[in-house]
Amino acid sequence: MLEVSGQNPLERLALKEDYFTLKHEFERLEQTLSEPEKLVYTAILEGALNKPVDSNEKISKIKREHFASISDSLKLKLLRIEIENCVRLYAYKEALQLSNTLLATFPDMDSLTEAEIINENKLWQSMSPFPQQTVSEIDKESKITLSKDRAGLYTIEIRTPSGTSDFILDSGANFSVVRESIAKKYNWKIYSSEALIGTASGSKVKTKVAVAESLWMGDILFRNVIFLVMEDRDLTFKLMPLLKYEIRGILGMPVIRALKKIELHSEGYLLVCDPKESSAPTNLMFNGFTPIVQISVGNDSWGFQIDTGARASSLSGSNLHELVEENQSRIHQRRTTSAGAGGTNVVNNEALSDFEFKLLDKEVKLPAIKITKTPFRKSIYGNLGLDIIKDPFTSLTINFIDMNVRLQ
Repeated sequence: MLEVSGQNPLERLALKEDYFTLKHEFERLEQTLSEPEKLVYTAILEGALNKPVDSNEKISKIKREHFASISDSLKLKLLRIEIENCVRLYAYKEALQLSNTLLATFPDMDSLTEAEIINENKLWQSMSPFPQQTVSEIDKESKITLSKDRAGLYTIEIRTPSGTSDFILDSGANFSVVRESIAKKYNWKIYSSEALIGTASGSKVKTKVAVAESLWMGDILFRNVIFLVMEDRDLTFKLMPLLKYEIRGILGMPVIRALKKIELHSEGYLLVCDPKESSAPTNLMFNGFTPIVQISVGNDSWGFQIDTGARASSLSGSNLHELVEENQSRIHQRRTTSAGAGGTNVVNNEALSDFEFKLLDKEVKLPAIKITKTPFRKSIYGNLGLDIIKDPFTSLTINFIDMNVRLQ
């Protein structure tokens, strides 16, 4: 039997954030585990599997009955998952209270973790006065037109009482974003914040927050949608010397996840579907607020971020150092521009040619994939962008109920 308080294989996987392997090993070892152990790892996995209510119920029980028997590392892990679950439920006031408790309980955590939690605490503080986000009931398929902007990213029309605009549909964005002039144009209340947010170009910028009391996508009504507000200059940049590119807004995970099941079709539309039980196995989990899909590369399984706000896929040069070293003959240099919230980043990148992988039962071949130096979280080996939706595939399905991603 594994010890709850000593670091065991399951604990190592949990702390490494390798949730796919954790799920496999937990199912293999479940009959040998004590009830407290089952409770701990079920709570962690339910958080990753987008079951925030179930996960937090178990964490509350662990805190009442078993907290003294688990390691400090697992305690910190569970408390952070509890906060993440509250954020997924749009319960920002509760997230702030738990974050305050965490910071008071663990004064000696490492400096990087502490800085990350303090910055998140500032964000929850700025969001805590707002009501919870809601969405109208989705009881039938809803077909919404998609357009592509100058950067080749999918945009979707949002409607407010004060006007309409095209926002990028970005599953790689932890939160929705709007440029300050648009928020003012739509009379959204803007509040100050001390939080810094990371951007697609690798920089960190200060943000404000705003709330859209009502927002339509097609025939779907959202209420109390929180946006991070960025200065216009941080969402305006050049793709080429004479081509200016402006991001009006970004619909991130809090909005996309609320749709439960979406299909992106290359013909130019988004289908919001009734999330009936599917036969596809689970290959999607959350690492923090980031959706991670499991792909197969040869005999290995890797976790990649699923990112509808990225035109092209990429590999983590740091997390896949051995792969890069073993395939030098397939690597070439190229100059790329990374455009996103926070500006433009032009860099010389390496690319790996002929990258092949499987997504469930579908074989995907990319002529080339960028090797990025941008650091990824633990156990995330790259980013899957819109370039995977290509012949013979015409659509990408993301199901946040059954937690799977499919190409068709």
